Amino acid sequence: GLPHASIPAGKSEKEKMPIGLMLTAAHLKEKELLQASAILEKVMS
Repeated sequence: GLPHASIPAGKSEKEKMPIGLMLTAAHLKEKELLQASAILEKVMS
């Protein structure tokens, strides 16, 4: 299967519900997926 990561991406303005971002990487690209996830989590928090 393909590696996935889910990171928090804030809350909706109207309902204040949590929003998540799911990333999918190519086979054997876990390192790149984790690097991208860490960057996005810092930017979105």
